[in-house]
Amino acid sequence: MTVIVIAILVALPIILHFLPMPPDISITGNAMGRQMSETMFEAGVLFLAAQFLLGFFIWKFAGHGSSSAIRRLTGGASAMIIFAVVVVGVEILAFGRVGEKTWAAMYFTPAPVDSLLIQAEAEQFAYYFRYPRADRKLGPMHLDKIDDASENYFGLDRKADPDSRDDISPVLVVPVNSMGIDFEF
Repeated sequence: MTVIVIAILVALPIILHFLPMPPDISITGNAMGRQMSETMFEAGVLFLAAQFLLGFFIWKFAGHGSSSAIRRLTGGASAMIIFAVVVVGVEILAFGRVGEKTWAAMYFTPAPVDSLLIQAEAEQFAYYFRYPRADRKLGPMHLDKIDDASENYFGLDRKADPDSRDDISPVLVVPVNSMGIDFEF
């Protein structure tokens, strides 16, 4: 009974949406939010089912008193292990199939022409964001110019290449009420 109560208490914050999703700022944000909700729902249902099944087996096969013998599962645990492997395998395949369209839309569909392109670079303890200038195009990166010591995280050649004079910020800044953001990592 304790296992079932703990499982319900763990699931309640997710079921009651105590932690809402952050607002969407990207083109694929709504689809990713739906995908995350579906994944959490399916994983939650399977988690609760497994915990209820565990509670049932504990209740059914545990000795109920000091003089009663502990009963054993007929056939051993092989059937339960095979069942668990099949359930987890089906779950992984289902997640892959359901999320396939969302991930494909995110990575293979070009961004709308009027969207703002923001390039992100991850360092050890920080992110750096690169914004295009008025021409709305990012300048070329020169891999030989990437140098953390001089804070040239994107390999820009600002002296020789005028197209490389993009704005760089350690803070992600997004225009108000804009939904046309395309991130490039």
